[in-house]
Amino acid sequence: MKITVIDFEAAGMESYPIEFGWATVDLAAQEISVDSFLIRPTEDWLQNWEWTSEAELLHGLRLRDLMDNGINVETAVQRIDERFGDTPLYSDAPSFEKFWMKTLYEAARTPGPNRTRGILKLQDRLEEIVKDKPLLELEFAMRRRTHRRHRAGPDALEWGKLVARIACPDQSFCVTGIA
Repeated sequence: MKITVIDFEAAGMESYPIEFGWATVDLAAQEISVDSFLIRPTEDWLQNWEWTSEAELLHGLRLRDLMDNGINVETAVQRIDERFGDTPLYSDAPSFEKFWMKTLYEAARTPGPNRTRGILKLQDRLEEIVKDKPLLELEFAMRRRTHRRHRAGPDALEWGKLVARIACPDQSFCVTGIA
């Protein structure tokens, strides 16, 4: 069984996405593969939303980093579609991920309604795995997460490791890719 956890980072709570990351936990192979990419803001985003010093501090990124190292929205959507197809994607905050996914797909002028419907709540999936056991570790991890720098790859990897610990508490997992 594989579970893919995603994370977007954005310029603000109701702004544009700046980074997309994921961790795919393969429970059978005991492997977590992780990757992420920066997203270059569109001209429309830059005209309608402001890049702030708060966003720079929170993410440890400058707008110049996004412009120089980010991929365009069309390439971002293509990579997401090719990598995940109809695979369910899980998140600790699906409503935010759906908003940023929709914003990304609209900017790329690509229909993405099926993709946003496929973003599900991570806690619900974990509860299915562990049945009736309380998810205190998940709740603790969610509280702890607010005190860190926000980057999509490392955040997705953190959730992937949590999935692995909950699903297979006595197993070690190999991590591949770049967070």
